[in-house]
Amino acid sequence: MNMDFDLSELVLEVEDVFGFSIPEEDVIGLTTLGKLYDYVIAHRFRAKQDACLTSVTFYKIRRALMSVLKIPRDAVRVSTELLAIIPKRRRKTWRAIEKTTGFRLPYLRRPRWVVTTATVAAVALGIATPVLLGLKPFGGGIAVAIVSTAVFGLIFLYRLTEFLAYEFPPDVATAGQLAKATLARNYQPIVAESKKSATDAEVWEILQRTVGEQLGVQPDQLRKQTDFLKDIDLDLLGRAKVTP
Repeated sequence: MNMDFDLSELVLEVEDVFGFSIPEEDVIGLTTLGKLYDYVIAHRFRAKQDACLTSVTFYKIRRALMSVLKIPRDAVRVSTELLAIIPKRRRKTWRAIEKTTGFRLPYLRRPRWVVTTATVAAVALGIATPVLLGLKPFGGGIAVAIVSTAVFGLIFLYRLTEFLAYEFPPDVATAGQLAKATLARNYQPIVAESKKSATDAEVWEILQRTVGEQLGVQPDQLRKQTDFLKDIDLDLLGRAKVTP
């Protein structure tokens, strides 16, 4: 077999299609199309469990990231740091991902210095306003004036600094964590979307088509006994061919 053939890349495509994760230790044993088919049949209903709803969410987010950022699939793993792939223009990217997936993503946050500055400014405004209005220092209404002015000032500054909310939440540092947080905000629609399941025959047809498209061969050339390590080879142009 040509060493350029990447079984892990093929498995990534299968994961995307069927919406569940295949652990690396399991990939080693999936040497034939039949074994891969049996594995999908045995695990395809995982998507109805919470743990795998995270996988369903992750794959949809990954496709959105690939589309929005124009990056390859293998650039977005569960452990991929978001800072590594979204270094700039995060708010625009965030909105594009929401539009592409239809999910409500976790809110981006303002840096600590923005929150601190806005709070100090609101308190200072609250203290200064009664003085400017000529209220007596120990008058009964001064405390109310300070608090109310500070609160309204903080709300105003919060809205004014919305464009500075570009930091990821502390618990959303990786693509995998983003999937978990997104699932929490979109649980019902994701559950509803994942309820559909294919028959065994449909799984086989989908798998044939998926593997065929990934390898660049006709789906009907693929059989359950097709061995990825022995029967698949690449010519000099990188095109796959199946040994009869």
